[in-house]
Amino acid sequence: MWGGIPRSIVSASLVLLLATLGAQQLPGTAPITARAAATFDNNAAEQQLFDLINQDRAQNGLGPLVANPTLFNIARSAPHQVCGNGQTYNGRAQDMIERQYFSHQIPPCGQYVWPVLTSYGVQWTSVGENIAWNTYSPQSTSVTSANTAFMNSAGHRANILGAYNQVGVGAFAAPGPWSDGSGGGPWNGVQMYVEIFANGPLPAPTAPANAVATPGDGAATLSWTAPAQSGLGVSSYTVTPYVNGTTAGTPIVYGAGSTTVLVTGLANGTGYTFTVTATNAAGSSPPSAASNLVVPSGTYPHLGLGTAQYQLAGSDGATWTDIDSTNLAFTVTPSVNRQPPATTRTSASASTAASSPGKKAVGSPALSRRMPHSSTPLSP
Repeated sequence: MWGGIPRSIVSASLVLLLATLGAQQLPGTAPITARAAATFDNNAAEQQLFDLINQDRAQNGLGPLVANPTLFNIARSAPHQVCGNGQTYNGRAQDMIERQYFSHQIPPCGQYVWPVLTSYGVQWTSVGENIAWNTYSPQSTSVTSANTAFMNSAGHRANILGAYNQVGVGAFAAPGPWSDGSGGGPWNGVQMYVEIFANGPLPAPTAPANAVATPGDGAATLSWTAPAQSGLGVSSYTVTPYVNGTTAGTPIVYGAGSTTVLVTGLANGTGYTFTVTATNAAGSSPPSAASNLVVPSGTYPHLGLGTAQYQLAGSDGATWTDIDSTNLAFTVTPSVNRQPPATTRTSASASTAASSPGKKAVGSPALSRRMPHSSTPLSP
């Protein structure tokens, strides 16, 4: 309780160095007593609030704001040292939860968010910040309530509908009781929301992720995950092949909708890795992490092999026999286009520790020979 009124929505807006603080009770909603931070989906909350910001702008005849990944990171949890005391503090929403305060000024130095943006290379001519917390449930109601409070307050509304071209949103839930640093609280189930608005050069994409390659005959299939919060979007991707860490050939440009491509013109028997960059009107992203190593080969694609081609010695073709002293070896005869080579390989076990006398495994599943491959919300 705060002054006899449940403190369900508390919010503040900041434009440049001027702060206006206010509190209001939203009708038709009920605060809850607890909320588990473990169930809070930061990414979903931030996406919902971002969408609501642009929905409000559209309803007022304004164009959408671009999602700036760096602003998203700062609004939630990106670490910084703007206080100059050698201490590292997390981004806005997480820091206010962890250090239990509610202010545009970062303690203990009283700095605002502007130098944090500058420290991360964000160029801006004007900046605004909205902050709010509440205890509403479910999560979607909490987000909607925060946005409603912002739009019903002149200072917050001015930021949302202001002359900005980009925004970042941060959301963070308290894992236990939380106080606001001014003597209020503690409250359970607190969810913190931060909106950072900026006007300035728009951001290039972040790097694509999860580049995974699969070998083929003189080629490789490469897939990746598009950049999260890609700002202006992606106009094209560039794939660069490498051999032993050195660029091997001309980088290849693909369209914006391509996140799985066939890279041709590769030499069979040579090991390749690949990186991917994303490009938009603002520039190009850093390259992705290198893909797994693949070796193209003329034997691809491999054919599935039936039980007649892979059988344990002593098997009748339908029932696998128990491993015993006479059935410790098996012979594998690989084939290419169903034509066996001149040699076969025989393997023998040196131990019977894996045997299970008296049990039989029925059936002989088909086998395939494949090259192994590997694959893999906001932090800078």
